[in-house]
This record gives sequence, C-alpha cells and structure tokens, in this order.
Amino acid sequence: QVLVSSISALGQGGASSITTRGGSLQINATVLPANASFRAITWSVSDISIATISGTGLLKALADGVVTVTASATDASGVVGR
Repeated sequence: QVLVSSISALGQGGASSITTRGGSLQINATVLPANASFRAITWSVSDISIATISGTGLLKALADGVVTVTASATDASGVVGR
C-alpha cells in the first residue's frame, strides 16, 4: 500500500478569498504521490458559521470572516493540507 505523503489545497485560479457574502470558490487538492493507493480526501472548514465546504471542495461564504480550509487524506497516513 502506498500512503499519501502530502496534500496541497489551492483556490481555483490561485484565489484565496471570497469577496461577497454568499459567494463561492472551488478549492482543488493535489494529492501526492500520484500512485497513492487511496487518493480520496475529506474537506473541512475551521468555522462553519462563516463558511461551508462540500465534499467536492466548493467553499461557500455564509458571513464575513476568515476560515481555514483543510483537506485530509482518508488513508492511514494522517496527512492534511491547508
């Protein structure tokens, strides 16, 4: 079994913020190595009263503020990316 060694998460087009309430931003994850046995990830945000994120990485603003988006490997590696 090849475990995930790193995950990087980046907003579409390099964006790192949403400037309108109710706006959204697609977050994309890069999972390495490319031949990892289980490349699936789960998404989470640090404060669900400010933003939510879907299982596909679509971040949606609910209120003004700052959140940290985390992508977590679903294998036994324990690797997370932000």
